[in-house]
Amino acid sequence: IFVHVLNAEGNTLFIPKMEKKIASVKLFHNNQKVNYIENKLGTLVEIPAGLLTMPDIVFEVSLAAN
Repeated sequence: IFVHVLNAEGNTLFIPKMEKKIASVKLFHNNQKVNYIENKLGTLVEIPAGLLTMPDIVFEVSLAAN
């Protein structure tokens, strides 16, 4: 799953809960892993501070097999 963040207004992105758990989140442009926390409502993804001024931040979200 690819998630585009256009004009980020904060340093976190909320992804609502999905049927499968998230296995990893990384930046599309350089494959850098990104910190995230899952809870019963969804997932909070940390947007690295150096990217907050980018007009389009693309995350690659990989889901667990089960």
